[in-house]
Amino acid sequence: MRSGNVRDSGWRNGTLTSQIERRPLVLLGVALVIGLTTQIHPFNLLFILPLLWLFRDLRSWSIMAAGLCLGVLLAPRPVVPVLDQSFVAGELLVTSVPVRQPFGVSFQGRFGGRPFLCVAPERTPVAAGDRWQAHCLLQPEKMPEDWEAGRLQVVDGSLLTNGPVLYRWAQGWRDSFQDFATQMLSRDDAQWLDFIWFKSSGLSVQDKDEIQRSASVSYLAASGVHTVLLGAFLMAVFCALRFPRPVQLALTVFVIALFYVAGGSQLSVLRAGLGFLLYNLAYLFKREPDTLSALAVADILYLLWDPPAVYSLGFQLVTAVVIGFALFPITLVRPDIKLRSVDVLWRLGYGPALILFFGEPILLYHLGSASLFGSFLGVALLIPLPFVMLGSSASFALWKLLPSFSRGILLIIVLPCLHLIRSYVSLTSGLPALTYIPSFSALWLMGYYALLLCVWRPRVKMA
Repeated sequence: MRSGNVRDSGWRNGTLTSQIERRPLVLLGVALVIGLTTQIHPFNLLFILPLLWLFRDLRSWSIMAAGLCLGVLLAPRPVVPVLDQSFVAGELLVTSVPVRQPFGVSFQGRFGGRPFLCVAPERTPVAAGDRWQAHCLLQPEKMPEDWEAGRLQVVDGSLLTNGPVLYRWAQGWRDSFQDFATQMLSRDDAQWLDFIWFKSSGLSVQDKDEIQRSASVSYLAASGVHTVLLGAFLMAVFCALRFPRPVQLALTVFVIALFYVAGGSQLSVLRAGLGFLLYNLAYLFKREPDTLSALAVADILYLLWDPPAVYSLGFQLVTAVVIGFALFPITLVRPDIKLRSVDVLWRLGYGPALILFFGEPILLYHLGSASLFGSFLGVALLIPLPFVMLGSSASFALWKLLPSFSRGILLIIVLPCLHLIRSYVSLTSGLPALTYIPSFSALWLMGYYALLLCVWRPRVKMA
């Protein structure tokens, strides 16, 4: 350890319990999660007991009681799947931005109080948030997602009410971007670019299989990484235009909101967007941002809006990984290292190691398999990915005004990096990177993460 004065950087000396006590939103979020799972797993109520013992003050008890009661009231019930094919009529709520497919328009929707994967005829003017009176064909899914009861084929219908204007703007942006990619790129390249931006399902079966086997979907598909890149790019542009800082932030948050809706309301995008907003707000008010509190805000808002997400792989995976980076920050790992090259190698390996320890157990629980090397090798994608994201953003912005210049950006910057990403996925998909294990109880996960939290120590920063 170097000599010098040591000062606190947001985590004062003390136990992890004392740190959480100073972050009431974290306690509220934990109690909310416990409450949301009690409908399907009543046994989870017992987890509130050790929390009551650890946090023995009236303020903490009141916060946990509020979160627990709210979670119990909103707790999702098990989705009853469709077993037989039948024709039905009723009100259909569109809950995601529709995606144009070769077979029609696909979207997520709710019918009769249950979630479905919906498909409408190709030219149906459907938008997120719309309510339709529809005649549909209910079909069971061979391999349904956790959230869906089955497949809903819309035969015909009439619009009852339009959705929010923001959803229509987001859909217009997505449709326009798809037109841009289709006209300027080959079919395969356009599908890959659309997948990176909006996590669309237009890729071929072979491409999807290679992405899954290479364990690179969390780096490629629309996620928090993409949100941060987009936000940084927009802030740089607005700064160059000499916009006031509040105006820069307002415009950037608006575009990120469009990206969030257009990309299918991904949790990681929401969390990164809120984190981006809170970080810059802290900068405006000369306050140090707090990652755990920002994470708690994002999770609470998202779960209040979509309670079943508490069981989703994406919610659990991203939450665990962000907690890992918040508790064990990469910038303060080895302050004693003096060699720049060694320090760079340490930092490059430390991030993937955190993802491995905090994220891979959740993948094993949900999928029964996880990548042994994906977390480490996937870091390589963070080199070409910014050029694809930012280059395609600039090209899209200039598409109508300067088409030749727009095409030049695609040919010189975007396409080489996109082909590099595709080559990486194809290469790593052939590695023996997956390990398979039998299913196990989630209680083992609780014990595992409790052990990880036991090794936490207060972080300090050299003055």
